[in-house]
Amino acid sequence: SDRPACRSSRRKSETHTPFFSSSGFRFSSDLNDTLADRSLGEIRGAVAYGNGENIPQEGTLFYEGIHAVETLYMALGPDCQSVRCVNTPDSVSAIGVWPGDRLGVLYDVRNGRTPHEITVFGRKKVQVVNFDAHHGYNSLTEAIVRFFQTGVAPVKPEQTLQIIAFLEAAGRSEHLNGAPVAIE
Repeated sequence: SDRPACRSSRRKSETHTPFFSSSGFRFSSDLNDTLADRSLGEIRGAVAYGNGENIPQEGTLFYEGIHAVETLYMALGPDCQSVRCVNTPDSVSAIGVWPGDRLGVLYDVRNGRTPHEITVFGRKKVQVVNFDAHHGYNSLTEAIVRFFQTGVAPVKPEQTLQIIAFLEAAGRSEHLNGAPVAIE
């Protein structure tokens, strides 16, 4: 692909330059413990939400929404197939379809105080993880230090590129009045 993130990734690969990008939420012990909990059963879907801010030059979801999208990818795995996005003055919602007809929903609320959370729907039970108290930034900082010490990225570039592709497709969907957009 000729998308900027793909070009950058290719260049880093050609020059053997390790890199990664990540939300601190990826390193939240509460999220990782929840996703490792076998009593959930197979994960069938997830809803991630929090505060958002519309910064047009950044793309609707790139500023705050990226945290919620990263948690959706943590819960549902790679290969989201399509996304549709609706944006209003007070909120933005993006719905991704993952393999197995599983849905991941991002709900970004503006103009208010909404906790950053993800609700994970397992076959056997539902679990809510709140990131306001345990946002994972200490663990992210430790991962960054290990990265600089070892040169080994804690997040694969492919994962980062998939998250960016989700955000870009959501932006295209928004401009198409919420029509579904395939993720490339």
